[in-house]
Amino acid sequence: MAGTTPPFAVSTASTSWKPPLDSEKPHCPYTTNFSVNITRHHPPPPFGCEEYGVGNWPMNVTWEWLRSVTQTKHVLHYPPLESGTPLSSPQTAKLTITKPIAVEDGRGPQIALCSITLNAAGSNSKSFTAVAKIFDPLYYSFRNKLASHEPVDVAFEADGDYSREAAAYEHLQKTQQTGCFAPSYYGSWTFNLSIRHGGVVRHRPIRLILIENLHGVCMRDLCNDPRSLTYDEGYRLGVLAKVIDGYVRQDHQGCLQDDLAPRNIILIPGPQHKAGPQPIPRVVLIDYNNAIVYDRTIAGRNASDITKLPKSPLDWFWDDTLSQFDGWRPPQWNANYRVVQKWLLREFQGKNASLYEPPQRELTLDPPREIPAHWSTSENTSVC
Repeated sequence: MAGTTPPFAVSTASTSWKPPLDSEKPHCPYTTNFSVNITRHHPPPPFGCEEYGVGNWPMNVTWEWLRSVTQTKHVLHYPPLESGTPLSSPQTAKLTITKPIAVEDGRGPQIALCSITLNAAGSNSKSFTAVAKIFDPLYYSFRNKLASHEPVDVAFEADGDYSREAAAYEHLQKTQQTGCFAPSYYGSWTFNLSIRHGGVVRHRPIRLILIENLHGVCMRDLCNDPRSLTYDEGYRLGVLAKVIDGYVRQDHQGCLQDDLAPRNIILIPGPQHKAGPQPIPRVVLIDYNNAIVYDRTIAGRNASDITKLPKSPLDWFWDDTLSQFDGWRPPQWNANYRVVQKWLLREFQGKNASLYEPPQRELTLDPPREIPAHWSTSENTSVC
């Protein structure tokens, strides 16, 4: 979704574009000890992709406007949407950032570890730790990183991200999917920050969600560590099987995360650097701003698509070598569909077949491929 512009904005640009000087834009404030009062918020219906459409977003954004204004002016001119059904007595809390996790001007959503103190009558305030994902359009990239001649409608992008992620977590919580394969979810919130624009102090609303603080290791870091392939192969394949199982089960419950990658997977706890088998950890899938909740799409969910059991992982991944998990998957899987297919059969058929719908595709193994002699072929990766 990064670097998007509403489909109704037509580009006439032919040369490289640079954002104009924006002297009114403050430095990104989401650093340690940043503190603000937040209020529970009812998000608008999800929007900002083909499945949801543009929703109630204003239809008058043009390329001429985006190319001529500062990011500050654009953000103030197009505040985030309201749901139309505000909460009658919204809960309030104090948020204090204790540690920035991924905070940088231009990165998109800002992510920080926070202390949350819920406001309550008397001395009954409750505090807990959570991760805040802050959808502040002023710190999205105003310039498309893939096409330098294009500005980005950051207001549309940030509010669309918020609406889709909140919709996904609300659905996962409703279907009892949070707190396990998805993080626990603590709701969607809003707060105001003041900013001076044109000599006048304005207050701009900013949206965020709060999720569980996961004490684990990002799988991307493990994939980038050469030591990862020294972990017991059964452990690595057990983790991968758990990723696939969780992914298809979320889809069966009506939410497609649609961005399955090591950067979005947390292992709790992380693996130990030791030889031999290890217990399979809790596997958590994060980052749902690309997710699709079928019931809330324009088309809705077709009743004929709802099955008693999850769709077989073989239907999902039969023609996939899972190359995004390079550095974690066995080296023998590189461009070798047959060895991956045989693993899928062992893992998700046989004794586990009853956990899924029968595969709907023809399970024809790819022709065998010669494996270089210096690659080991353990029981889990045999192509025999």
